[in-house]
Amino acid sequence: MMDLVKRQRMQARLPEVQAVQEAVKAYLKSRTSKSSNRIPDTQALLLLQSYEYILGQNSDAAEADADAQKSAPIDTELCSAALWSMSNEVAPAHLKLARLLYNTKRQYAPVTMLSIELRALVRMACGLDKAAEALHVLEEGRRHTELPPPQTKDRTLLAYAYGLVLEAYSRKSDKSGLLKTLNAGKWFDFDATTEAAISMVIFYSNHEDPANLEKWVMRLSSSKSDEQDQSVFAEPLRAALDYCWRSKRLDLGHGFVRAMMTSNPCKPVWDEILVWGFLLQKSVDEVNRMMNVMVQSNKGLAKDRSQRRLPDTSTINRLVETAIADKDPYVAERLIATGKERGIEPDARTLTLQMQYRLDVKDVDGALIAYKHLQSKDLSSNDDVPAVNRLLVALCTSGRHDFDTIMNVAADLSDRRAIFEPSTVQTLAVLHLERDEVQDVQDLIRTHAHGYSSADRADLRTAIKDFCLKKTTPVASLWDAYHILRQDFDEMPREDRTQIMQACFDRNRADMALHVFSHMRAHSRDDTIPDADTYLAAFLGAGQIKDGKCLRALHNQMKIDTTVNVTTRMLNGLMIAYTDCQQGEEALDIWDDISASQEGPTYNSIQIAFRVCEKTSFADVKAQEIWSRLRRNGVEVDQSLWAAYIAALVGNGDVNNAVTTLEQAYQKDEVELDPLMLGSLYNAAILSHKHPLVAMWASKEHSEAWAKLQEVGLAFGEYRFKSYQVDRSVKP
Repeated sequence: MMDLVKRQRMQARLPEVQAVQEAVKAYLKSRTSKSSNRIPDTQALLLLQSYEYILGQNSDAAEADADAQKSAPIDTELCSAALWSMSNEVAPAHLKLARLLYNTKRQYAPVTMLSIELRALVRMACGLDKAAEALHVLEEGRRHTELPPPQTKDRTLLAYAYGLVLEAYSRKSDKSGLLKTLNAGKWFDFDATTEAAISMVIFYSNHEDPANLEKWVMRLSSSKSDEQDQSVFAEPLRAALDYCWRSKRLDLGHGFVRAMMTSNPCKPVWDEILVWGFLLQKSVDEVNRMMNVMVQSNKGLAKDRSQRRLPDTSTINRLVETAIADKDPYVAERLIATGKERGIEPDARTLTLQMQYRLDVKDVDGALIAYKHLQSKDLSSNDDVPAVNRLLVALCTSGRHDFDTIMNVAADLSDRRAIFEPSTVQTLAVLHLERDEVQDVQDLIRTHAHGYSSADRADLRTAIKDFCLKKTTPVASLWDAYHILRQDFDEMPREDRTQIMQACFDRNRADMALHVFSHMRAHSRDDTIPDADTYLAAFLGAGQIKDGKCLRALHNQMKIDTTVNVTTRMLNGLMIAYTDCQQGEEALDIWDDISASQEGPTYNSIQIAFRVCEKTSFADVKAQEIWSRLRRNGVEVDQSLWAAYIAALVGNGDVNNAVTTLEQAYQKDEVELDPLMLGSLYNAAILSHKHPLVAMWASKEHSEAWAKLQEVGLAFGEYRFKSYQVDRSVKP
């Protein structure tokens, strides 16, 4: 699929349709066979482009063959099923892919509300908060959908799809959209379902509407559900009680608790009630007493322990979560200790929470102890993986833990084939780079980064780029890191590559910088090949280290580059660079090119040209020619241009002419003798070793202006003579 996209970008011969179809099928099967079947947005975009290519080729074949196949040329169900099973990490590419699958399915068969293509589109649209589109798609599918019987899987699927729309409207705080969705689902009594009640309770909990919140909580509490279904009541009850706690409506919260307690509630609801009591009392001892009440509530229930409501690790974990949210690690520790006193040993979730709150207070050693205890628990659910990733990052950044300890934790995650989060890979990659373990970095990136989203890949790429840009990074390590970026991050943009090129120039390695530039030139992506700013940065970088050979190579590449529009700004930079490389003749040739170009010179171009004349032998004649042309054409000459012209004359030893010209202009009030003017005159005279003459004239004839220049101060400049620190810089 990547090969197809690259060939399309290069306008090369495209692969056979059958080969692309087989690649798509193999990819989707590989995703469904993994524990995490999430499709990153980068890969969703590849799927989308591959499907568009297949459909386009099939359309051309259908026009040529009237008896073409009447079924969809792509397997819409397999990809839609993968999208339907995704979590909340939805990107625009996923939505575009879902739309294509849905529209393709519609061309060949009616799409009901139970079709996986429709449900996948609803989920993707809701994931991006496009609730109106999702509701419209549901209404379209309703035309081809029969009312399913109550208490069936199909009825549950419908309620779940409408529930997704409710959640999307809830996130947008769109009350009218919620009511519209409830009304749209009345054809199968959606407003009477548990899914609708849960969504409405959560919505009103977040939007401070106590009257409607109470209405829907009471409707939820009176729902007729079996024991398993009642476990879903815990989340909306949590949201409702959180609202009551935040808004100090304690009486309303007590009412919700009483409503849920009318019939002995399920265990998860009991846990939320305990949390409510804990919030009110803020006492571990009081929580212990409430647990005793919970145990006594089992009188009269079946002797089967599985049907009884007893405090367990889930109860302790919910209380610890509340303490963590309250940023109280001391209470969290006491709650775990209380559980142990009641014979409730910490499970994997408890120890994971313990790692979290210890990391929150920077107790890395304590988190490491909790991690070691965690190794004896059942970790098949991988719920601990995010916390272990946090621990890995903390170990790497603490500076107090040895490399073997870090690698032992990383090896444990790797052996379990767990997910390495982007922040973990970033930290480990930089750690390996600092140890010159290039192969380990490549293995790490190639194992994990392909499954990251474009944003996560960008963060990882930036971390490695920042390592390249660090002043303390050795040249060899910089080059190794750049090669990793070039090989494994083909999408690295022009700006990042330009920064690395500049870092090579900063280390006086023009050869490396030229390689980076050439790699950009050879790239096929429009957002990677050099533009005018890239050329300008390269010119100035070569001039900065006075490497004329590199500059000549860059200039030659510009001449044959048909993708870049040569501007005066680029040529200005080239003039500056040639001047810095002490190749004034070439710089003056560039000035002639600018003068003859359609865009013509800018004020900066003229000032740079005078600077070239200042530093080039026998170029005072050229400076006078340029000056005469300016005066003849009536060009307005400001103070900086006057200073540049006078410096050009003095730089070639023509002090008398410069002083005479300056005196005449001063008498005509065309120029001021400020520190910039006198400083430029003095500094330029250093080239011809005539600065003492300038100092003698200025101190005698213009003592006040000369005194102001003395306040600026002297320092060693580029010619190893002391010069005045006036700002003579000029930008391209």
